[in-house]
Amino acid sequence: MVHLMEQFDKPAFEDLMRRSVELQRESDYKNALDANIAAYGIAPDNSFEKGRAARDAAARHDRLGNTGEAERWAMEGFAIHNDIVETGDRPAREAYRERAASALFVGVIGLRSAIHARQSGKAVEDTGFLTYLRSTLEDLKAANTHADGINQKVDQYQINATRRVSMAESLFGKRKSGGMLGLQAVALAFMSESPKLDTANLTLTLHERLSIKKRGLLGGVAALGVAILASSHNDTAEKFALRVADKTL
Repeated sequence: MVHLMEQFDKPAFEDLMRRSVELQRESDYKNALDANIAAYGIAPDNSFEKGRAARDAAARHDRLGNTGEAERWAMEGFAIHNDIVETGDRPAREAYRERAASALFVGVIGLRSAIHARQSGKAVEDTGFLTYLRSTLEDLKAANTHADGINQKVDQYQINATRRVSMAESLFGKRKSGGMLGLQAVALAFMSESPKLDTANLTLTLHERLSIKKRGLLGGVAALGVAILASSHNDTAEKFALRVADKTL
């Protein structure tokens, strides 16, 4: 492992990952996916980098409409990050955060599939998506114990995840816990991408930061709406949930 890491061209890896993001922003998902696959190929086995590349490949497949491949790559990313947490040989905070982000991807893909199945009158298959989503928040709590100051209470991944987990709970878990998480999502939105957080993206412009805060606030309000509207079958609640879930990938 050490030998492989010594030979790892991390600048080339990061260039490919950045290129993939740029291409996705241009809606060039095919070439974005190719860049991700190339990054995955040069990353060392069982590394944070390989897991990240797999997770991003899931996102590109998702945009291309390849649901099965998106799920497969998301599971690959989760498996890699889960192994890192279980072995405990990497920084605990980073390990928990990466596993949380990968679990969120797996969970959201499963959530969307469950909503689509119910809307088409099919039986909802228990893929464990709610367990993955719940574990996202649990891992972020664990990660926060290794942080300092305000970062012990708030993480950017937590801000991004809470509204999605809220909706999943409201639709398929418990409406009460979904509503409580919706309230948290609204409160957390005001801290989104705050320079006070060491997990925020400090390269964002003020306009971009404010736009993200607005999106987070609207997502939190939507999560509360889902909790209020959720019933055994409520089209409006499910449409809200699908729109917010789509913003994840």
